[in-house]
Amino acid sequence: MTDADPAGGEDWVPCRLSQLFQSDPPAEAYGVVLREEDGPRAFPIHIGPPEWMAIHRPVHGQAMARPMTHDLLMACLEALGTRPEEVRVRGLSADGEGGGVFLGSLVLRRGDEMVEIDCRPSDALAVAVRCGCPIQVARPLLEQVAGDPE
Repeated sequence: MTDADPAGGEDWVPCRLSQLFQSDPPAEAYGVVLREEDGPRAFPIHIGPPEWMAIHRPVHGQAMARPMTHDLLMACLEALGTRPEEVRVRGLSADGEGGGVFLGSLVLRRGDEMVEIDCRPSDALAVAVRCGCPIQVARPLLEQVAGDPE
């Protein structure tokens, strides 16, 4: 957990969740596609089935009979007087096999205080679809995974 600079000390690109996908057969791969708000670039993030469902259900208005983990998190944040300010996808950690793991964080606001908490992008996105907070992607990461439009 770190204090968060609202600008992040970095160049951020506003993005949106543009697609949820699963391969055939469904158990093979799940993911989301993030697309920049005002541009052509997009990139996929592969996630696990539970995280995919945690994003899919609220996006499609499917309520659960009882609160799920991300619903619990939202209730806890609200009870503590904190609200999600933005989701950040800030980097990619290489795994040595030609792939990698995306790095994310959730920026929270409590009064005038901003705090950035390290998390998986999929968990941060599950929060974002519940509260509508903005999604930001670090420009160097977007250029790495989706190309530079210039």
